[in-house]
Amino acid sequence: MNTINKKRDYTKFFTYPETSEFMADLLNPQPHQVILEPSAGNGALVKAVKKKCPETKVFAVELYPEWKKDLESIADVVVLKDFLEFTGMQPKYSGCIANPPFGNGVDLDAHIKKND
Repeated sequence: MNTINKKRDYTKFFTYPETSEFMADLLNPQPHQVILEPSAGNGALVKAVKKKCPETKVFAVELYPEWKKDLESIADVVVLKDFLEFTGMQPKYSGCIANPPFGNGVDLDAHIKKND
Protein backbone atom coordinates (compact mmCIF):
# COMPACT_ATOMS: atom_id res chain seq x y z
CA MET A 1 0.00 0.00 0.00
CA ASN A 2 1.36 3.39 -0.97
CA THR A 3 0.53 6.25 1.38
CA ILE A 4 1.48 9.89 1.26
CA ASN A 5 3.81 10.92 4.05
CA LYS A 6 2.02 13.71 5.94
CA LYS A 7 5.28 14.84 7.59
CA ARG A 8 6.76 16.41 4.48
CA ASP A 9 9.61 18.87 4.40
CA TYR A 10 8.16 22.08 2.98
CA THR A 11 11.53 23.78 2.67
CA LYS A 12 11.28 26.65 0.20
CA PHE A 13 13.61 26.59 -2.77
CA PHE A 14 13.91 29.46 -5.23
CA THR A 15 14.98 28.67 -8.77
CA TYR A 16 17.44 31.02 -10.43
CA PRO A 17 16.08 32.75 -13.57
CA GLU A 18 18.78 31.13 -15.74
CA THR A 19 17.81 27.68 -14.47
CA SER A 20 14.11 28.42 -14.95
CA GLU A 21 14.69 29.53 -18.53
CA PHE A 22 16.80 26.44 -19.23
CA MET A 23 14.01 24.23 -17.88
CA ALA A 24 11.41 26.07 -19.99
CA ASP A 25 13.61 25.60 -23.07
CA LEU A 26 13.68 21.85 -22.37
CA LEU A 27 9.91 21.81 -21.90
CA ASN A 28 9.43 23.76 -25.15
CA PRO A 29 5.87 24.97 -24.40
CA GLN A 30 3.48 25.53 -27.29
CA PRO A 31 0.42 27.82 -27.61
CA HIS A 32 -2.15 24.99 -27.44
CA GLN A 33 -0.67 23.41 -24.31
CA VAL A 34 -1.66 23.46 -20.63
CA ILE A 35 1.36 23.20 -18.35
CA LEU A 36 1.21 22.25 -14.67
CA GLU A 37 3.46 23.80 -12.01
CA PRO A 38 2.58 21.80 -8.87
CA SER A 39 4.60 23.88 -6.40
CA ALA A 40 4.70 27.30 -8.00
CA GLY A 41 6.22 29.33 -5.14
CA ASN A 42 7.20 32.78 -6.34
CA GLY A 43 6.47 31.84 -9.95
CA ALA A 44 10.00 31.60 -11.36
CA LEU A 45 9.15 28.58 -13.52
CA VAL A 46 5.77 30.03 -14.52
CA LYS A 47 7.50 33.24 -15.68
CA ALA A 48 10.00 31.24 -17.71
CA VAL A 49 7.26 29.25 -19.47
CA LYS A 50 5.31 32.44 -20.23
CA LYS A 51 8.46 34.16 -21.48
CA LYS A 52 9.14 31.25 -23.85
CA CYS A 53 5.52 31.04 -25.06
CA PRO A 54 3.05 33.61 -23.68
CA GLU A 55 0.08 31.76 -25.21
CA THR A 56 0.76 28.58 -23.21
CA LYS A 57 -1.76 28.12 -20.39
CA VAL A 58 -0.12 27.59 -17.00
CA PHE A 59 -1.97 25.93 -14.12
CA ALA A 60 -0.11 26.85 -10.90
CA VAL A 61 -0.68 25.08 -7.59
CA GLU A 62 0.89 26.55 -4.46
CA LEU A 63 0.57 25.77 -0.77
CA TYR A 64 1.50 29.19 0.62
CA PRO A 65 -1.02 32.05 0.25
CA GLU A 66 1.70 34.72 0.35
CA TRP A 67 2.50 33.92 -3.30
CA LYS A 68 -1.10 34.15 -4.56
CA LYS A 69 -1.02 37.75 -5.78
CA ASP A 70 2.27 37.27 -7.63
CA LEU A 71 1.09 34.04 -9.23
CA GLU A 72 -2.25 35.51 -10.31
CA SER A 73 -0.36 38.15 -12.29
CA ILE A 74 1.45 35.52 -14.39
CA ALA A 75 -0.37 32.15 -14.32
CA ASP A 76 -3.67 31.44 -16.04
CA VAL A 77 -5.05 29.46 -13.10
CA VAL A 78 -3.86 29.59 -9.48
CA VAL A 79 -4.93 27.05 -6.86
CA LEU A 80 -3.88 27.48 -3.23
CA LYS A 81 -3.55 23.92 -2.01
CA ASP A 82 -1.06 21.16 -1.37
CA PHE A 83 -0.78 19.58 -4.82
CA LEU A 84 -0.90 16.07 -3.38
CA GLU A 85 -4.22 16.87 -1.71
CA PHE A 86 -5.71 18.79 -4.64
CA THR A 87 -8.73 16.97 -6.02
CA GLY A 88 -10.54 19.82 -7.76
CA MET A 89 -11.20 20.15 -11.45
CA GLN A 90 -7.95 19.56 -13.30
CA PRO A 91 -7.41 19.80 -17.03
CA LYS A 92 -5.46 17.26 -19.04
CA TYR A 93 -1.94 18.64 -18.81
CA SER A 94 0.38 18.69 -21.79
CA GLY A 95 3.43 18.91 -19.56
CA CYS A 96 4.77 19.72 -16.15
CA ILE A 97 7.56 21.97 -14.93
CA ALA A 98 8.66 21.81 -11.31
CA ASN A 99 11.54 21.65 -8.93
CA PRO A 100 12.04 18.16 -7.55
CA PRO A 101 10.18 17.44 -4.31
CA PHE A 102 12.29 17.89 -1.21
CA GLY A 103 12.61 16.02 2.06
CA ASN A 104 14.93 13.30 0.73
CA GLY A 105 12.57 12.52 -2.15
CA VAL A 106 9.74 11.26 0.10
CA ASP A 107 7.09 12.77 -2.13
CA LEU A 108 8.64 12.09 -5.53
CA ASP A 109 6.77 8.81 -5.95
CA ALA A 110 3.51 10.41 -4.77
CA HIS A 111 3.88 13.31 -7.25
CA ILE A 112 4.44 10.92 -10.14
CA LYS A 113 1.57 8.61 -9.21
CA LYS A 114 -0.86 11.51 -8.72
CA ASN A 115 -0.81 12.15 -12.46
CA ASP A 116 -0.78 8.55 -13.75
